Amino acid sequence: MYCVGQNSIGNLKIIFVTSDKAMIENALSNNSRNVVFTFDEYMEYLGLK
Repeated sequence: MYCVGQNSIGNLKIIFVTSDKAMIENALSNNSRNVVFTFDEYMEYLGLK
């Protein structure tokens, strides 16, 4: 699920994880502050890769 414009809950960032290119492009084109990662990028972000 994805809601354009909802970038945080409280002080925490919302991170959207997907490998769907259309979803990534749409999320970033609608709001450049969105954080969108593929699964591998998310694992790297967490320091697990």
